[in-house]
Amino acid sequence: MSSILRYIQQISRCGRQYRSDAFEPLGLKACHGRYLQEICRNPGICQEQLTESVLVNKSNVARQVAALEENGLLGKTIGVNSTERACLVLDMMQNVDVKFVNGKPLL
Repeated sequence: MSSILRYIQQISRCGRQYRSDAFEPLGLKACHGRYLQEICRNPGICQEQLTESVLVNKSNVARQVAALEENGLLGKTIGVNSTERACLVLDMMQNVDVKFVNGKPLL
């Protein structure tokens, strides 16, 4: 049983490293993908709902949302801005196997 868990952990680390490498040129971290994906699925989502959906504590959500706002990817009403950079991130997320509601991007 422990060997199966070891393989699951290795796969998880590889996935995290792949996302990290993909997001790095855009000045983002691998964790930002989860937040952006959830925000695209639920435009206008509040931070409390985002906390429940990504299963992270409130302070982490507030910190990551602030970082995305500083990068110009989110507006004050938590939703993806339709800037060229935001569209580039969304396109890249699709290439990294991030799926949106019904497989359609929201922008």
